[in-house]
Amino acid sequence: MTRKRAHLVILAALLLSLPGFAWAAVVPAHAAGFATAGAKAQTPVKLIVNVGEEANAEIPAKIRQGQTVVAFRAFFAALGGQVKWEDGTSIATATIDGSTAAITAGASKFVFNGEEYLLSQPSSMSAGTLYVPLRSVSLPLGVSITVSGSPLTVRVHYERAEEKEESPDERLARLMAAVFERHDELMDGLGVMPMSGDMVNGRVAIQIRSYRDVEKKLGDAELAAVRAAMYRIAGEEFPLELEVVECCTRDPDIQGVVEKVDTVRKVIQVSGELRGREMENPIFVSLLKDAKLLVDGAAAEAVFTEEMVGKSVKAWVAGIRLLSETAVKVELD
Repeated sequence: MTRKRAHLVILAALLLSLPGFAWAAVVPAHAAGFATAGAKAQTPVKLIVNVGEEANAEIPAKIRQGQTVVAFRAFFAALGGQVKWEDGTSIATATIDGSTAAITAGASKFVFNGEEYLLSQPSSMSAGTLYVPLRSVSLPLGVSITVSGSPLTVRVHYERAEEKEESPDERLARLMAAVFERHDELMDGLGVMPMSGDMVNGRVAIQIRSYRDVEKKLGDAELAAVRAAMYRIAGEEFPLELEVVECCTRDPDIQGVVEKVDTVRKVIQVSGELRGREMENPIFVSLLKDAKLLVDGAAAEAVFTEEMVGKSVKAWVAGIRLLSETAVKVELD
């Protein structure tokens, strides 16, 4: 071996030992996202996605400006993600294994889990399909890419994050949260308000009350409808215990005299008894959105006015808030 050739061999060995050259040795530049002068624009390429041990899926891809570009929706769907498109903003969003990627058609960068990443070339639309550079969108996901054959075949391998098995308590907590997130459906559709919830002995216990008609008693038919609606909202049946909180069947929580009316804060200041005990300091009372107000025995608009100062008051409340109580029913005489 000549001295010149020996030097070339040593230099090649050193270059191949570098991390950047290890990638280039496995993946041709045009497939990995590097520009090549000889590649033709819009050249078809066979791109196969493999997720774990699952069967391969072939998705649309091209060589454009010397780089492999891939259909955004098909790529993330093949990985097992969910993709949505917003016509008004031309933004595509993909979610996969708890991560989110968002990109705008024509943009030179995309957002992955809140961080911006540059694209090796701008995304673009072709026949109604959004194409993005394969290497750019693959890096944050941690996929591996190999290239072989003629015609060119690119293989993408992705290992999905292991899903932690949900415990029984976690399942119940998730289902209960879903019910409370969509409480408006129960209030507007069935006239029932979920007030509080807890998990007790492997069951979800939810307190409810009648909404709008605060003194209405809920019968078996109404409770069956509430139960069915909660199952529908949660997406499945689960151990559920409903506790009905009836308004105004007990003694008033507050009895006393109206000392002041604050029309701006929409509260009255009351001195007297709170749950049978003399109050050391006056307490503020406000009205719930669907509260019932009686003035001199007649139903009145649920608004406090200055004329109410000095009247005796009885109030049934729905919960304590430090020095303020929120009433579901107030009687003034």
